[in-house]
Parts: sequence; C-alpha cells; structure tokens
Amino acid sequence: MFTKKEQTVLLLLISIVVAGIVIILFRDYRVPGKLEASSYVEVFICGEVLHPGLYRIQCRDTFKKIFTSAGISRGAGGIVEVDVLDSEEEIFLPVNINKATLQEIESLPGIGPKLAMAIISWREKNGPFKEKIQLRNIKGIGVKKYAQIVDLIQMEEKESGVVPDKLKFIIPEEKVTGEIDIDSSFMILLEKVQFSEQNLVSKTQRTEGIPLRLKMELK
Repeated sequence: MFTKKEQTVLLLLISIVVAGIVIILFRDYRVPGKLEASSYVEVFICGEVLHPGLYRIQCRDTFKKIFTSAGISRGAGGIVEVDVLDSEEEIFLPVNINKATLQEIESLPGIGPKLAMAIISWREKNGPFKEKIQLRNIKGIGVKKYAQIVDLIQMEEKESGVVPDKLKFIIPEEKVTGEIDIDSSFMILLEKVQFSEQNLVSKTQRTEGIPLRLKMELK
C-alpha cells in the first residue's frame, strides 16, 4: 500500500504524463505545420507539361522556375488546377503508349507484366496506336481497366511552349480562383489559397514529418 505522500506524488506524476500526452496530441493533430519561404513541398505536376512528375519545391521558388523545369507544352492555356494530395496517395505518371518500355507500361494502374507485353505485341503487329480506344482490342483490357488508364495515356510527343506571364489557378475543394504573376513565389499561392486546416496537412504528414503534397495540373 502507498502512503498518502506517495499517493500524492504518484497522482502528480500521472497528471504530468496525461498533460504531456494532451499537449502532444493537440500539437500533432490540431495545428498544421508552419510553412515558410525556406520550407519544401512536394508537388505532382501534370497536364500540359513536357516532364510530368513529382517535384520537390522550395516555397520561395518562382512559378517561372517551376514550370521551366517541368516544361510547358505548346498550346497550354495557362490554367492550373491545384489539389491537396493525401500523404499516402499513389501517383501515376502518364505514358506514351507508342514509345513506352515494358516497365513504363507496367507502371499504369491495373497493368501487370502480361498485359504490358500484350500491349507491346499489339503495337509491333499493328503499328502505333492512333486512338486510345484501340487499347480495348487487347484481351484483358475491359471497360473498367480502360477507364483506369485512359487519362494517363499519351500517343504523341508534346512540343515545347512558352511560359506565360500570368497563370490562372483553380482550387476546386476550396472554391477559389485567381491569377498569379509567373515571377511570384510559390508561397504566394499558399497564402492566397488559405487552405483549410483540415486539408492543408494530413494527420500522417503531421506525425511523420512528410512535406505538404499538392497536385498542379496545367490545362
């Protein structure tokens, strides 16, 4: 049995531990990480760009620097749709179905080695794909699988375009639209958008220190 003094000390220790846990939970689950000019974010850039992919961007980087790296396709409208990606969301890169290697075709969702080889065999036998719908001629690519990959399929190489002076942005989840000068820093977008606390940083990102992940689709 504990003495009254020992019980008091034990209760005090328990109170301190509980208080510490509450503070940690509040810090990790309620308050999103502070983004500064020196902070990094991960941005999946896709759409009308020459080099789609996941880019590690410093918030002080300008949009001109970002889209010069990604390369803008000729004819791009300068409209950027911005979405918040979950920290565990899987990202798929577009594939030029007429030039892709076996491994690149396998990277498409739902396409394994057997189907990837069947696509290459069809291409070698019939020549380059002229329409995406021709993929439905391949056994194993039904309606559902075709719907999974159709937006990730390209058939021609994109030509280089000019980075516009201004970009129009759309954030569907936040119902925000606006215009940004191409020489503005990426931080300006984050400040203009004012993402809600819930969407800005996921629970996993807060607890594991994963950078904020966004998707920018140039249209």
